[in-house]
Amino acid sequence: MSTHRWIAIGVLLAAGAAYFSSPWSPFAASARAGRDFASSARAGRDGPLPVTQVPTALSSGGVYVNNQVVLEPLRAPPSGAMTRSAAIRAARPHANTHHFAAKALEASVTLPGSIPPPGTPSGSWSPISHVPAWVVTFTSPTPVDVSVGNGRANAPSGAALLVTHYSVVLNATTGKFVLGFFTP
Repeated sequence: MSTHRWIAIGVLLAAGAAYFSSPWSPFAASARAGRDFASSARAGRDGPLPVTQVPTALSSGGVYVNNQVVLEPLRAPPSGAMTRSAAIRAARPHANTHHFAAKALEASVTLPGSIPPPGTPSGSWSPISHVPAWVVTFTSPTPVDVSVGNGRANAPSGAALLVTHYSVVLNATTGKFVLGFFTP
């Protein structure tokens, strides 16, 4: 997948996260409800814990990063999985080859928005669901503006979309690019 496509996916995820978590969004109430769930005693046991960044380790229930990507613990690493250092090396070209600090987390990855609606003909959809993967997160020392265009049309208020983390998801065994996303 080209760097431009990775950037486009990241911009869309960052714009969506900014919009859906903004106070003027009609979804602000459900975002608050997610935070309320996260603060309850049940969080992390009954389902993914809402977070804004990829953690260094996963709780038993997993995490839901910016209401976009679900990361759950693997029951066991897949046979022939890449090592952590191999995953970081394989992910660098997808992060514009920047030499930012990197960390890697092995997880089962689901992109809920990629799961087809009921009744969708098989073969017409490519869901990302429970993919054994390495999530490699590169951290910039300073925030980076990922807004597109002069009018910053992808930002709800026209403000810059600043991020410091670029996460690249690679299939744990093949090393192929699955998706990329930004977090604050």
